[in-house]
Amino acid sequence: MIKLKSIKSKLLIAFLTVDLLSVGVFGYLNIRSTRSDLEEEIVDKLLLLAEAKEGQIFAYLDGVESRTLDFSSDGFIRDSLKEIVRTGSKQTVEALNNHLAVNKKSLDPTLLGILVVDSKGKVVAATVEEEIGADESQDEYFQEGLKGVFTKELEEHEHFDQQYIFVVSAPLIDKETGELLGVL
Repeated sequence: MIKLKSIKSKLLIAFLTVDLLSVGVFGYLNIRSTRSDLEEEIVDKLLLLAEAKEGQIFAYLDGVESRTLDFSSDGFIRDSLKEIVRTGSKQTVEALNNHLAVNKKSLDPTLLGILVVDSKGKVVAATVEEEIGADESQDEYFQEGLKGVFTKELEEHEHFDQQYIFVVSAPLIDKETGELLGVL
């Protein structure tokens, strides 16, 4: 061990110890403060990103609702549904299925499929033939779709070989009589 004989040496070591201790304490406090500021900035950026994604999701859902309303005003769909209910024409079903697949579903690649349901809840036309004939009368999206545009995530009901899908429904109304024909 070094013997400290002079006051000068003792003072130098004392000042160095105090300086090192203060640098250590202030350095630690600065690191803690910087870390806290960085964590706060990261949280703020994540919240901003989440809000932006939420806005994109709402914009997408609004777009799907608008497209569904647009599809529900398609005269060919409404006239075909009216004809299918009245006569049960297989040709009209095939023509409507083709129209849905070629002229409607192709407009939006995110659509899994389209169903046309009569006013009693029976699927009379669809982009996937396996859906035709299904009874949707007890489903909330059908019942609410009779009243107006309705959007919901289906968790326990499968359509188009998928579970956990968003469904958007809208009423199909006869353009001449105002009669409720069914749901799209």
